[in-house]
Amino acid sequence: MLGTLLMFIPEEAYILMLLLGAVMVMFGFRKSGLGLFGMVLALACLGPVFDVFISLLPDWALLLMLVFLAIGLLKLILGKEMFGFLAGSILFALIKAPFQIVGRMVRFVIRRPRI
Repeated sequence: MLGTLLMFIPEEAYILMLLLGAVMVMFGFRKSGLGLFGMVLALACLGPVFDVFISLLPDWALLLMLVFLAIGLLKLILGKEMFGFLAGSILFALIKAPFQIVGRMVRFVIRRPRI
């Protein structure tokens, strides 16, 4: 998932990402820092290959990849447990919304002021 996120980072920012990986290693996040470092190096070498494949994808596949990118970014920033709570809250709100809309329409019809 991290590779998908890094594919959208411009090449000018690779040096900053390498520095971020080094800082993560210094602060004790060894596995994540080395993973980030390795991903940036791999993308620097495989960037032209990814560019060709992305240009060949249809629009719906790019949109789907963007959705997965957003989900991965949220999961990376918030953590697994907090992202699970957030996703559950959003799904609950989406499931509850149609019932609330119907309920408000019914209340509007029933409680309409009579003239």
